Amino acid sequence: RGRVFFQLSKMLERQGINHRVKPTPDSRNDVATLDSAMGTIKQALEKEKTVASLNEVFSSTAVVVVTQNSGLTVAQLTNLRREMREAGANFKVAKNRLTKLALRGTPYESLSDLLAGPTAIAYSDDVVAPARVAAKFAKANDQLVIIGGAMGQTVLDVGGVEALAQLPSLDE
Repeated sequence: RGRVFFQLSKMLERQGINHRVKPTPDSRNDVATLDSAMGTIKQALEKEKTVASLNEVFSSTAVVVVTQNSGLTVAQLTNLRREMREAGANFKVAKNRLTKLALRGTPYESLSDLLAGPTAIAYSDDVVAPARVAAKFAKANDQLVIIGGAMGQTVLDVGGVEALAQLPSLDE
């Protein structure tokens, strides 16, 4: 049993994951303990993929809008995502901790301070699209609140995002 856990720990180290897999003293079933360890490994790998994916987005996108989405239903979030896609933007709800890790080393690192509570990000290569869709949706739904954003290293407050929403888009 100890050898299996040692091998799992070494495998994680080779993947760059700082996590020790140890058998618990009260574990009576090695298979259950091993399944639990594998679940932990899968979660760690998924989180790592999420951070890498978001980091790639933050490294290459033109604008990021940060919103608070407390109380939105699944149907409302689905409609918002659809509207964002139609405008050429993306809308993503992600854990704040993972998003903060992904912001490191990108032009949008200063947005970390805005990530508290139930937040989501909208982003696009068209600097107007996410701001316009978020502002329009926020007017119709009180549960969505724009809390800020950024264009590269230029941080935008709520007024800045709303001003950006008034500009003509790339298509116009």
